[in-house]
Amino acid sequence: MEFEQLVKRLEWLDEEHRKTRASIITLEQRMTALEGKIETVAKQIKPFEKQIADLSNIPARLDQFDAIFAKQRDDMNRALEEIEKKNLKREKEVVKRHQEDFEPINKAMEALRKTIESEFPSIKRDIKARITEEGRLRQEIQELRPPIDSVKHIAEEALLA
Repeated sequence: MEFEQLVKRLEWLDEEHRKTRASIITLEQRMTALEGKIETVAKQIKPFEKQIADLSNIPARLDQFDAIFAKQRDDMNRALEEIEKKNLKREKEVVKRHQEDFEPINKAMEALRKTIESEFPSIKRDIKARITEEGRLRQEIQELRPPIDSVKHIAEEALLA
């Protein structure tokens, strides 16, 4: 029995050895296939590594851009403030020149107003007196109209007769 057991055991070991060998061959084939895939993936990863390296520079470049943009904004604000100041100064100068240009006209107008005011009171009195006189005369004419019309009528009748 021992011999039979040894033979069975040998057959079993031989079978196990064949299974192990088949497994090793399968694993070696898979390993070879995976090595090929690893090489392909490694080749595909290389451009990504470069892209990642390029992308890692982007935050620094964005910070640099932000700094440049902020400086540009500050420069523009300063330039706009200077332009505003210049415009305000020019506007004040223009207003001042206009006032200076109108000053002689204003003085002449003031002198004319004073002259008119000094001479107008007598002219105003004369005009008021005339208006009053015209009103009085108009009323007297109205009062005299009926007697004149009646005398005229009598004179016309006398001429016709």
